Amino acid sequence: MTTGLTVPDPEALEDIFDFDDPDDCEMLKELYEHFLVEGILQLRRLSAMMELGRLDEVDEIAHSLKSSFGNVGLGASSEICNEIMVQARAGESSATREVVRQLSSLTDDMEAGIRSFMQRL
Repeated sequence: MTTGLTVPDPEALEDIFDFDDPDDCEMLKELYEHFLVEGILQLRRLSAMMELGRLDEVDEIAHSLKSSFGNVGLGASSEICNEIMVQARAGESSATREVVRQLSSLTDDMEAGIRSFMQRL
């Protein structure tokens, strides 16, 4: 597992959350719990829309995920979403498909990485 890609990067979160403050840790846990439901659903929807060739939907979902990943300390995954957006907007179906596959292949590791990180809060 890679920090920022499948495991939250604590340094990216330090500007927003105080890991010594129980309230901040609780808020972060709630954010992760929400992400583990909604974010994972969005990742699956991203793959489904890509398989249907719906680049407009792929762009929209990737944009949403880009922000979500950034908010939970997964900056490298956020950057991948940006790449998906660029490819989708350019109409590059095969290039977009490949990047979506790469991101989707990380879903299980991402879920495990977030759960592991949450246990340390």
